[in-house]
Amino acid sequence: MNKYICVSASSDIKVEFKMPKEAEVGSSIELRCEWRIMSGSNLYSVKWYKDDHEFFRYVPDSSQRTQTFPRPGVTVEVRPLI
Repeated sequence: MNKYICVSASSDIKVEFKMPKEAEVGSSIELRCEWRIMSGSNLYSVKWYKDDHEFFRYVPDSSQRTQTFPRPGVTVEVRPLI
């Protein structure tokens, strides 16, 4: 079983994680992590892992905000923030 975790280290950041309840083996699915920052807090990073290996990183204050790391069975499509 794959673990997908979206964690907020602050109560000032509201996090919502969306994924399908079921999917066929080998099919494509969309995983989405949406956050809202409250009370002037700052978001440091969003990181995604599969089988304990990072495959996506978003660090808003970095010169390279978005990074992807190859993982078997994972294809990342980076979309602009809305």
